[in-house]
Amino acid sequence: LGEIYAHDIHAQGVAFDTIPLKGEPPTARSMIFVTPDGERSMNTYLGACVELGPEDVEADKASGAKVTYFEGYLWDPPRAKEAIRQTAKLAHAAGREVSMTLSDSFCVDRYRDEFLELMRSGTVDIVFANSHEIKSLYQTSSFDEALAQIRKDCRIAAVTRSEKGSVIVRGDETVVIKATAIKELVDTTGAG
Repeated sequence: LGEIYAHDIHAQGVAFDTIPLKGEPPTARSMIFVTPDGERSMNTYLGACVELGPEDVEADKASGAKVTYFEGYLWDPPRAKEAIRQTAKLAHAAGREVSMTLSDSFCVDRYRDEFLELMRSGTVDIVFANSHEIKSLYQTSSFDEALAQIRKDCRIAAVTRSEKGSVIVRGDETVVIKATAIKELVDTTGAG
């Protein structure tokens, strides 16, 4: 699967020269079940990415990328945390930015304090989330309250809200993006 992924991403014109993990575990995968009403449930196996560690950080890439992005899911393996923090230091030393996605509400519940520390310390500049994740982060049922809080905690936050569209905040700026109307919901996979 890793070879197929590398081939397909190269075919799209994307530079992808990541050295494959030798041996186990295999490439990650996700089984996605879609119900007749278009809603989805996912069962994800993280695979090789759980082996990410500081030795995998490529300093030239960390300092050369305009924005380095990581998944909140990668906060689970302790060695990945080290790699992410190391990458963030290299990126910031080069005047670059670091972004993260909160990944899911369960992930936020596991690492709420650590995610907030990453944001408040400036380790993470840009946060991507959905409305459930941001409310979980701030332990509130109010989207507006959570949005007001994240505005203070990171430089930029982009939050998806399903059929309500998206909201991007930066300091006092707010950009609201309406959702695109659809005739029939077929599959919500990747809708965020």
